[in-house]
Amino acid sequence: MKNSLSENIRIDELEYKKILNNFEGIVFKLIRKDNGCYYFRFCEGIIADYFELTTDVVFDKTIFDFLAEEDALNLTKLIDESFSGKIINSEFSLRDIILLMRLVPDYEDGKIVGVIGSGIDITKLKLAHTELLLNEQHFSNEMSNIFNFLPEGIIVLNKEFK
Repeated sequence: MKNSLSENIRIDELEYKKILNNFEGIVFKLIRKDNGCYYFRFCEGIIADYFELTTDVVFDKTIFDFLAEEDALNLTKLIDESFSGKIINSEFSLRDIILLMRLVPDYEDGKIVGVIGSGIDITKLKLAHTELLLNEQHFSNEMSNIFNFLPEGIIVLNKEFK
């Protein structure tokens, strides 16, 4: 027995919800109202769950309702850029995580009506990058110290650089 069109649409909605709920990041849609503020229309993903920013909580509310003022202002600047027609790729700190955000203008009938955004958690990547830079700096400093003491010597290092 075939499903009716409305049953298929309902199944599709459930599938999309399941996919988005298992998305490791965050995906959202904001619209800009006449007062110039951006309002959530959609927000899902594991990060949205973590911060309790899912659609059922944030719908028709602004980012200022959920973020610290400084964070909301910083995000608004990025959203404004995207609303002007640009695709924005930027890092954004949200409380205890660092996100790589992508913001794209949302067009309807050739007019920008909002912004669609997505973000993935790059906190561990940024921490590893910082640690690598510190290790490189430490190694460079150690090598400089060695060469200052032995300007004409030959140095042999083992794998652990000891």
